Parts: sequence; structure tokens; C-alpha cells
Amino acid sequence: MFVSARSLALCAVLSGCGVGKIRWDDGSEPIRSAWFIAEDERIRLFLSDIDDGCTQQVAFLEALESTETPTDQAAAWSSAYPEAFWLVDITFLTDEPVESTYHSTESNVVLSESGQFRASLTRYSQALDEAYWSGAGNPDDYTQLASSTGGDVEIQKFTETQLKGRSESEITFDSGEESAEISFHAEFCAEFAELQ
Repeated sequence: MFVSARSLALCAVLSGCGVGKIRWDDGSEPIRSAWFIAEDERIRLFLSDIDDGCTQQVAFLEALESTETPTDQAAAWSSAYPEAFWLVDITFLTDEPVESTYHSTESNVVLSESGQFRASLTRYSQALDEAYWSGAGNPDDYTQLASSTGGDVEIQKFTETQLKGRSESEITFDSGEESAEISFHAEFCAEFAELQ
């Protein structure tokens, strides 16, 4: 229905490729890379503060395929990602044509109707080392997780290679709820789509 995993230009997510910003209650953070895949009835959008998120995500998943031990998994992670970064993961349930406005569901609610989205934010505070992959480490020492609990996403442009929009959402952290305004301009990540 949507973009198949074919040979489109891979978004290396360099300067000017995927851009945007997240505005919080007490400040803002630049989005340095934005990429997406689209297949069947879902669009999956990623936003991050790393400069080449699409390329690094693909590199990690390809390296992970050949790992057998926690040591190997830790090495695959460290070879692809910086020690600390954040990643937003948004999934839209959509139809043809793509809707212009999507409404948030709770993070633990299955997307069931066209026009819904679910979003999560993961802040990585340190590299996922051997202790993490073996299960010996405490996940809270490595990541802080948050999820959307309300709000809307407006899609301003959607093509086979570009996704542009903005969002006003409520994000719930362990410490409480914050409002987030997000603007993004993402590029299709062909190599990541091929791995799905």
C-alpha cells in the first residue's frame, strides 16, 4: 500500500536532510536527524539528537544479526551509537490517503483505528554494555523512558521520500507530565525498511 523496500536514496541524515525541534516546558532541543519507513497501514517515524540516526540504526541492526554473546551485542551497540543520546519513536496507524491529523493513544493501548498514533521517548545515559545485554545491569541505569498520553500530530506533507509535520503532545515521565511541541521534516530510510 505504501513505500516498498526498494532502492530509494538512503537518508544519511546529514545537515539539511532531516531537521526539527522539540520545545519543552522549560526549553528546547534540536532534532538533528529524522527518518521514517512506511508499509502496510503503518508509518514509523524516528527523531533523534544524533546527526546520522538512520545510518547508525541500520549499522547497529546489521551488526546485531551476527552477535552471539552479550560482549558481541555491547560491541555492536558501541560501534554504532554515541554513549548518550535520545530517540523518539512514533507509530501512526493510517489509511489511503494519509490523514492530516492523528490523535494519541496511551502507550499500552494497541493502535486499532486509522488516525491514531503512539509515541515513546528513550534517553540513553550511557552505552548499553555487557552487563545490560546479559541482564545483570539495571535498565534504569542506562535509559529513561517516557510515552505520549495525549495530543495530536498534524501531517503537513507525505510522499514516498518525505514526511513533514508538527505535534503538540503530553509526554509522561516518572517525574511527571510535560508538554512537548515537535516540528519535524523526515526522509525515507530505505535500508532500514529493507531490514523489517
